[in-house]
Amino acid sequence: MGDWGLGIGDWAQSPIPNPQSPIPNPLFYYNCLSIKIIKNKIINYFGYNYFSERKLFYIKYKMEDNYEEDLYFGDKYGYLYPCTGIFRSYKKEYIHQDEINKESIAETLKYSEDFSFMKPEYKDHYVPVVPETNIHFKNQDLKDEENEKNDSILGNPLIKAKEIKDYPGYKCIISGHRSALIKDPKKGIYYRLKGCGNDELGFNIKKTEGVIVEIVTRGSQYDSTCFRELFYSEKVDENLKKLNIRCANLPVGFWKYGKDLHILPKENIKEEEMPKLENQMPEVDKYCGIFHTLGDKRLRTHLLCGFENILELISKLCISKNLINEELLEEIKKIFPPKRLPNKIETFKTIHFFGPFNIPFDEWVKKPVYEKKHYDEIVSCEQLKKEINDNKNLKIFIEQAENYDEIYNLLSENLSEKHKLIAKNIIEKMKEEQKKGKKFFQTLLAIYIRIGYEVGKIKRCLQDANINWGSYIDRGSSYHCNAHSNNLVVLPQGNESLLAPLDLDLAFSKDKMIIINKDCPTYGQQDLSYWDNYINAEFVDLSLNLCGAEDYNFEFEKNKNKNPDSLEAKVKNVIRFLLNDCMLENYMKGYDKLNSKDVISEQDLKADNFLHDIIKLALVSTAGDIA
Repeated sequence: MGDWGLGIGDWAQSPIPNPQSPIPNPLFYYNCLSIKIIKNKIINYFGYNYFSERKLFYIKYKMEDNYEEDLYFGDKYGYLYPCTGIFRSYKKEYIHQDEINKESIAETLKYSEDFSFMKPEYKDHYVPVVPETNIHFKNQDLKDEENEKNDSILGNPLIKAKEIKDYPGYKCIISGHRSALIKDPKKGIYYRLKGCGNDELGFNIKKTEGVIVEIVTRGSQYDSTCFRELFYSEKVDENLKKLNIRCANLPVGFWKYGKDLHILPKENIKEEEMPKLENQMPEVDKYCGIFHTLGDKRLRTHLLCGFENILELISKLCISKNLINEELLEEIKKIFPPKRLPNKIETFKTIHFFGPFNIPFDEWVKKPVYEKKHYDEIVSCEQLKKEINDNKNLKIFIEQAENYDEIYNLLSENLSEKHKLIAKNIIEKMKEEQKKGKKFFQTLLAIYIRIGYEVGKIKRCLQDANINWGSYIDRGSSYHCNAHSNNLVVLPQGNESLLAPLDLDLAFSKDKMIIINKDCPTYGQQDLSYWDNYINAEFVDLSLNLCGAEDYNFEFEKNKNKNPDSLEAKVKNVIRFLLNDCMLENYMKGYDKLNSKDVISEQDLKADNFLHDIIKLALVSTAGDIA
């Protein structure tokens, strides 16, 4: 029946000697569960059928905290199989970046063209290009003998593929289309494998028609992005550690896939039984960056959208009990500054497109960027805390937020059986904290405040280190921005921050930036006037996205717009914009390096179980959503 002593994180990431094993262990660590086995069949709680030779019995056990790994790392599973290629571990001394000269500029600009220079049939085929000199990895074609000798799970390249019967592969957690997570059973840490195949297809091609027509291979990284992300992940982490924040991905190494890409043969498995993997543009080297990752669930898709799901349930409660109507909602809206009424209460509409258009950026940020007029346009934390105590209309919503059993009943309508059990366990813990005086809405406000402050600090830290997250004018004059709320990971309790940034494959620095947009008069030159504009655009875009101007959870966006004019949607939006205002206030303070008395301390953050229970409940509500 499997390794009883291991949780799912350990069991599921170990080599699977028999993928058809009758009883996978994930069944045995969930909470508060009595499982009936009748006529050799365990009732199907988790989408599988489990069989036993026993006739009839009950299994009762205590809930372990292993389920939290699912909430923060995911529970959509796939399979990885060994394939052709080599592994190299990361060391800073192996990294080399070109200085700016005629040759290095020409080498960088080569990536802004299609790959017809390699083969005529590669016309209109592109790989990502970054406005900075290239980063190289020394001796990248040498095998890493040390890891092979130590029998590391990383020693041989792996690629996602459909499950192969009787082939011992690795069970992995799917993260987006081209990535996966796998847990090292010896070290107990998760690795992010960024570029291990596009779903189960290998490396296929996709045609995109934007400003220019591009044909790109999907599912991998390239030498232009893999080494860059390893290098900048370490560099960003070194800077953020000074603020007790970490980069979500810490460099470990990379796989370079073979040009003859295929799953390694296995005795007793016929060739026709093996999945056929695509490897379009085989002459272009494909890489998979490997990182020790601290989490996978994203700030926007999973956490903020999860909070909004819960706010909508509370709105339903208020309306179902006839506690809130249109007239009362209008009274609550009066909390906002008068200039935002009646129809401009969205927080992102207060954000100004301003910046150092005629002033060097370094001069512009010597004093606080945000002025009193910017704070006057939003609801401050001080004001909202006062309204929580004094505003009788807002209190109606706040009081209903304490009805945890009713919230659970509404939430469970859209949860799987597994997630119902997890949510129920979280709700019971919240009810215990409620008896100690903990309040839902006040704690939720504290989370929003902390989020805003951390995001502001992260953005300013990168900026002060002259690191651009990945915001620039690409080939074809299209603007690209990696600084958004889905490139921030939600961290489990025990860390000194709630969030950690990731996705630095397009990051670049000021001192080696070059213009790659052919429409710019300074194409191919080091024109630092663009640096100021790129950094300013990134700083504004991040604040806009943080406050909901652009939603990266398209499934949530679709659901959100089903009944935008319904009363429950209106109530939810008024409440979330109040919270977003306080989040924006502290983003501004974090960015300007100002102290904020409203921000929960790092010590309290680690110790506050109730705060993290609210976060977990939000993550349960978005458990099935893909970022």
